[in-house]
Amino acid sequence: MGFLVILSFGLATAANLAVLKFKLEHYRYVDAAIDAAVLIILAWIFSGSIAGLAIATVASSFVSLYLLVSSPDTLVERVFGKKKKKKKKRKKNAKSTRTKRTIFSNK
Repeated sequence: MGFLVILSFGLATAANLAVLKFKLEHYRYVDAAIDAAVLIILAWIFSGSIAGLAIATVASSFVSLYLLVSSPDTLVERVFGKKKKKKKKRKKNAKSTRTKRTIFSNK
């Protein structure tokens, strides 16, 4: 393998680990957990060859960069679903300001 290929794999790995460190320092634990899981799973799947590990490292770096630029709130909403807002209950005695419309009304 060429020197530049090995150097680029090393830089991709270092960048991936630097992004993980940044996420952990800024309390983005969900992003860091997903990123680490992707890195571990892809490294395990492609562990048979150097080219496979290189593909896993580069793919994990792209996932890591995507998670870095996306908002952590939207990621949590995608993973765990949006929280439903509670509707306010109307009082039973309160009169409605709406008028009842029928098919025979002029309005």
